[in-house]
Amino acid sequence: MSILHSIITPLLFAAAPKGDTPIELNGFCQYTEWVQQRADEATVLLDCSRFVLDQSGSSAGFEFGQRGWKSKTRFEGQLVGEQLDVTALVLSNGSRLEARGECEIFRTNGKVSVVSCLAEAKAVWYVANFKVSLISH
Repeated sequence: MSILHSIITPLLFAAAPKGDTPIELNGFCQYTEWVQQRADEATVLLDCSRFVLDQSGSSAGFEFGQRGWKSKTRFEGQLVGEQLDVTALVLSNGSRLEARGECEIFRTNGKVSVVSCLAEAKAVWYVANFKVSLISH
């Protein structure tokens, strides 16, 4: 576990959506200056303006991308409550990598406010910290 992982996990991270209908939210990926300064060449801080959650049973995907663009990064795994146990990443170029990590959905006043993911694949850490736009609700 890297120092970045031990710091971001508590900083980034009430019921998950059910069913097979994808949920799409608008917002932006945001990282504190402190996190940005500590990210190195083995850390990818995703840039995004859109989040999509799709679920089939306990399998789910958390997808981060730009509105209107096909390019996206997807964290895949098993969803338990509002935490995703990440087992794979699909990068914006379409390549699929085995991964380990987790994502979590956070709520404010019952509404999704932040979705955070941190996963490692091939010695690179992929980080998404998506803040939902107030007009998404």
